[in-house]
Amino acid sequence: MILSGDKGIGKSLFARLLGKEAVAGGIPVIIVDAFVDGVGSFIDRIDQEVMILFDEFDKTFVKGGDTEVDPQAAMLSLFDGVSQGKKLFVVTCNELRGLNSFLVNRPGRFHYHFRFNYPTADDIKEYLNDKLCEFAKEEIENVVSFSNRVALNYDCLRAIAFELNLGLTFQEAIGDLNIINIKNEQYEIILRFEDGTILTNRRFSTDLFNDEEKKAELYDRQGKYSGEVSFMPEAVKFNSMTGEMYINPEDVTLDYAYYYDRAKKKKEKLLAKRLLSIIIRRAEENRLHYAV
Repeated sequence: MILSGDKGIGKSLFARLLGKEAVAGGIPVIIVDAFVDGVGSFIDRIDQEVMILFDEFDKTFVKGGDTEVDPQAAMLSLFDGVSQGKKLFVVTCNELRGLNSFLVNRPGRFHYHFRFNYPTADDIKEYLNDKLCEFAKEEIENVVSFSNRVALNYDCLRAIAFELNLGLTFQEAIGDLNIINIKNEQYEIILRFEDGTILTNRRFSTDLFNDEEKKAELYDRQGKYSGEVSFMPEAVKFNSMTGEMYINPEDVTLDYAYYYDRAKKKKEKLLAKRLLSIIIRRAEENRLHYAV
């Protein structure tokens, strides 16, 4: 099985729990944390049931140094499932693109692939309700609001819970924690108009924590460019009832695009329509598996 997802999201913890279950069932666990020539042959000769964990396979099994051997390619025959004994191979990785192309989408080698995603608002509430003292639980909505702007993993949530239990407010705690915004986040912006028109930008990349004006291109339901929306970061608010960020219509500026009207054979400007609402959601990664 492949366990993939960003750091601090729970992959290694899940693997450790799986290992404990294996040991409890009388199955030994071998941890392989580096590539050396012959490690595949050594594992191949094990003739009993065993769980073998390759933690951070995309980092520890990479080509480097003077060797011409591709560590991941050298393991492919082992993963084909024709070796002696019954073996459960568990691979964790942070970056799917760091895996050999003959591992991903090859269920003959790795039957399962579990993707670990960032906790949702409900996950965060459940976690903090379990970890926080009663007096600190009033800060939960502030944490959830923050998570709409920046992805928080469980490592971050553990640190936040520790600080809040010391009596700090979330605003006080976040300023000193090693949780910083080092890259733009991706958001989905949805504008709804009085006549039923919906304009969106499903992959708007920006930093909502600086004070610069934000400008996002807008597209209609057919994916055609339809203009631009501008707003200041301080205009973004959080609705604790819906768990979504929003902006009041009066706090944005709209610039409607020109488009070519084939029927009239000329360019015309989109008519201004009354804007009803602007919703902003942190963009989720595409679903890993197919939905039927």
